[in-house]
Amino acid sequence: MAGEKTEKATPKKRRDARKEGNVLKSREVNNSITMISAILAMALLWRYMFEYLLKFFVRIITNGYQTFGSNDVASLGGLTYVALQTIFSVAGPLILLIMVAGVASNYLQVGFLFTPKAIMPKLNRINMFSGLKRLFSVTTVQNLLKSLLKIGACILVAYTSFQPLIMKTVHTIDTDIYDSINYGASQMINIALKLCLIMVAISLIDYVFQWFENEKKLKMSKQEVKDEYKNTEGNPEIKSRIRNIQMQLAASRMMQQVPEADVIITNPTHFAIALKYDNKKNSAPIVVAKGADHIALRIKEIAKENSVEIVESKDLARALYSTTELGDQILPEFFTAVAEILAHVYSLKKKRLY
Repeated sequence: MAGEKTEKATPKKRRDARKEGNVLKSREVNNSITMISAILAMALLWRYMFEYLLKFFVRIITNGYQTFGSNDVASLGGLTYVALQTIFSVAGPLILLIMVAGVASNYLQVGFLFTPKAIMPKLNRINMFSGLKRLFSVTTVQNLLKSLLKIGACILVAYTSFQPLIMKTVHTIDTDIYDSINYGASQMINIALKLCLIMVAISLIDYVFQWFENEKKLKMSKQEVKDEYKNTEGNPEIKSRIRNIQMQLAASRMMQQVPEADVIITNPTHFAIALKYDNKKNSAPIVVAKGADHIALRIKEIAKENSVEIVESKDLARALYSTTELGDQILPEFFTAVAEILAHVYSLKKKRLY
């Protein structure tokens, strides 16, 4: 079928899709990178966070009544300030690292991309029927299955990890509080790392799935490829006509140089090369016109009309035609042969003058 999308997307189609915000992107990859970053941040900062919180609670328990025990507004404001300072000091670095990881994960997938068109309001987004169609679409079902798979895998890992952990934690009641906290933190990090491995596996599967979906969405029909080529490169028929006109104009300019030539060398029917030699401007004769078949015949006709000498030399004509272009000087290996021809032509012109 003509409208069947079987062709790969062209670079222009990909650029246009990117401008509209349609790019290859997996949310699961973002979630995995953010989650791993959060766990690494917790592993690095949990001691600092614990000690900061411990100092805060010790301060509240030991000096809280004297410092913040009164009911005046100043004391209440001081307590609020200390609490907020503690929250920002404890959670601030963690939140900052998670935000940086989120931005980095998006940049790694799509690079720098600003698409105002993607955030422009569209009426079909608030259309009830369009909303129902999206709600029960294949994409929605696929996203639901992915979410259920992810939740199920995480629950399974958490359950199989927490069950033996609870049994071991009972035996830490009589140990030092710091040892218990260290043990609990290390176990929680181990569980979190297992969850990360599950998330990474899901992310890889989702990325491959999104790649196939994106390529399928960008596919084009043969007619779309042809239309795009016409719009970007121009209609082939028009381009062909333009090339023909350009060739005709170039041939016309070339023919205007033939009357100024000193000699036309032919072979005798297939090729014709018009040479001009001006020792004040050039160190060797230059090609002012050349052609094969009907162009060669036209060059000779103009030469006869303007009394330009025509000399037949099969091998030389063929060699000059294949080794030189318009405006080029002849190669040194042809100097002797061309010099003899020019000498003969100049002698003929002198005889005519006398």
